Parts: sequence; structure tokens; C-alpha cells
Amino acid sequence: TKNRFWRLVAVLALISVILILSFYSVVGGWSVEYFFKSLTFSFTGDESDSHLATMFSDFVSNPWKPLVFHTIFLGLTALIVVLGVKQGIEKFSKVMMPLLFLLVIAIAVRSMTIKGAEEGIRYIFFPDFSKIDSHTVMMALGQAFFSLSIGCGTVITYASYVKKEDSILKCCAGTALFDTLFALIAGCAIMPAVFAFGISPSEGPGLVFVTLPHIFSQMPAGGILAIIFFFALLIAALTSSISLLEVVIAFMVEELHLRRKWAVVSSFAVFWILGALCSLSQGVLSGFTIFGRNVFDLFDYVSSNVLMLLTSLLVVLFVGWRLKKEAFLDEV
Repeated sequence: TKNRFWRLVAVLALISVILILSFYSVVGGWSVEYFFKSLTFSFTGDESDSHLATMFSDFVSNPWKPLVFHTIFLGLTALIVVLGVKQGIEKFSKVMMPLLFLLVIAIAVRSMTIKGAEEGIRYIFFPDFSKIDSHTVMMALGQAFFSLSIGCGTVITYASYVKKEDSILKCCAGTALFDTLFALIAGCAIMPAVFAFGISPSEGPGLVFVTLPHIFSQMPAGGILAIIFFFALLIAALTSSISLLEVVIAFMVEELHLRRKWAVVSSFAVFWILGALCSLSQGVLSGFTIFGRNVFDLFDYVSSNVLMLLTSLLVVLFVGWRLKKEAFLDEV
């Protein structure tokens, strides 16, 4: 459409992606660091509880170390994307996603067989309806949209590569089904072990980077399980980051007519700078806040709970009221 208002919707989606990938590449860098730590069995052996508890905070507050791993993660993402969808993203995902699925299933089986894991299973599958209110619904929508990459252009970008004879309805149903299934398996991999060892389920980022190393240190074969888990976490982070970066690259190639290689290089530079600000906001720049949030938290909140929801609503209105019925039915 040539209407400026509806073109603004695409801009909002692009801004969402930029904000998300900026802080997401930092988290991806954390996963690289913890995968390396797991290879040296840093979570098992003679490590004390106090050391494991401060390991994450000491790392993220370091002024340079998180930047190194942020650079490594973003570089891996750019390398995969520069190869293109067929040779890079698609080939990578076809191998890694089934492997990730099997790894998390193995961890879930181990987690659910720990003594005392029943409480964690109950926590996942027996909801407390008294805690559901409008805020809960909004947070759930934000989580669902973030998980499914709705409202930030990722699905629309990938859909442009789908063959004409492929069924959109089947693709959408399969994506929603397997995303939910994977989320439940991941929950079964983490929450039973959390409750079995008496850890609070509301740790946030610490649930992975603080709590799980603590749990692995107390589990039989915990060192091996830690390697498997953090490798799976790294794979999950990469498959998400390449899909986010592809949105920006597709825009630069198709709308700005840049060569794919230069689009990736320039995007890498921008995301490295924004990611560096997010990373430093966990340490030396933690005192700098906007609306009471540091840069990392601000990017997270605005993208997930504001822009993605707003963009999704506007896309629905566009399809329902602006898009020609014939064009809609032709696509479906």
C-alpha cells in the first residue's frame, strides 16, 4: 500500500526487531560464555554455592568480557545470514532444530525423574486462576507474540520465501503447535528440577544462568547435562537471532537495494553498538536509566509489551479492513 499510515506499521515492526536483536544478541553472548564454562565443568566439582551465585552477576557486570561474547554471537549470526536463506538459515535450522528438540527432551526426562520433581510438574500444569488479571493477560500476549515472532515482521519476511503451493494455514497451525509443545517440554526440563532443589521459580534470567548451574552442581552427571543444556540454549538463541536479522536484511536488500553482503556488514555494526549499550547497562552504565529502566530492560519492555502488540493489532485491522478480499483469499 502507498498509504503512509499503513507503511508506518512496517516501520514499527522494523523498530521492534532492532530493539529485540540489540538485547537478544547480548543474551546470546551469555549463552556462549556459559557453554564454554560448561565445557570446563565450572558448575561441578569443588565450586561453592556462593561462587555459583555470584558467577553470573560478576560476569554481566564486567565492562569488557560480555562484549567479547556479544561480538562472537553476533558474528555467528551474521555469518549464517550472509549465506542466504537457502544456504544459511534453512540448512542450519534443518540440522539444529531437531537436535535441539532431542536435547531438551533428554534434559526433561532427567529433570522429571529427580526426587521431589512432582511439585514442579504441578506448578506447570495446575494453574492458579486467582492470579489471572488484565496484567497477566497482557504479559501472556507479549510472551506468546515474542515466542512466535508475531508483530515484528519475522513471520511476514519468512512467508515471502514460501512457495505459492504451500498452505499458509498448515504452516501457521504447525508453527503454533510445535512452539507450544516445545515450550511445555522446556518447562518440564527446568521447573521440576527447580522445585526439587528448593529454588524459587521467579528467578528471571537467573533461572538459567544462576539457578541451573547450582542444580547441575548437585545432580549426578551434572557436568555432562550442563554441556548438553547450554549447547541447546546456544542453538535456540542462534536460530532466533538469525530470523530476527533476516527481517532487517530483507528490508535493506529489497527496499534500499543494497547487496546482501553489505547489508549484513552494516547491520552488524549497528547491532554491535546498540548491543554494547545493552550489555554495559548491566554494569558500568547501570546508573543510566530512561523512565526508570536501564537500556537493556527498556529495549525488552518496549519491544515485547508495546510495539509487538500494537503492530499485531494494526496488521489485523489492515487485513480485515484495508486489504482487498480477493488478495486475502488468493493468499490463503
